[in-house]
Amino acid sequence: MSAARHAGHAPRVVGARVAVLTGDHAPELAARLSTGSDVRINLEALAAALGDTAAPHVRHVALGALAGALERATRLREPVMVWIIHPDPSPEVLEDYHRRGFALLGPRAVVGDAGPRVGAGAPTEALSKPHGPAMMHGAHDTGRH
Repeated sequence: MSAARHAGHAPRVVGARVAVLTGDHAPELAARLSTGSDVRINLEALAAALGDTAAPHVRHVALGALAGALERATRLREPVMVWIIHPDPSPEVLEDYHRRGFALLGPRAVVGDAGPRVGAGAPTEALSKPHGPAMMHGAHDTGRH
């Protein structure tokens, strides 16, 4: 038994907590929910920095940049919040986020036909642990990425 538990204290949460924000208003939601020390990985901003956001090859490279940034962010040992801003993820990408235990917030954050649905305005419970339990809300996504 750890010294902290033995002394009656709860263990400290260490590592990144990850939430995926979907929908057209994902950047605004991230701005409202995040703090200055949070990590924000915005797919649209990455694509804009790389070139023409409508070009499929630019989106492809931007998705790779997002994946690399997310890989780095999930290895952080500091207790930090990571916000993935992915407005229109494909069902396969959402399923991957769900499998990894990331909180899913926004109108396109639905995995499969069943599963718990929690309002997008209530992220704190899902974000209390590293990679906290997935939350789903909204309608099915047609997905492009």
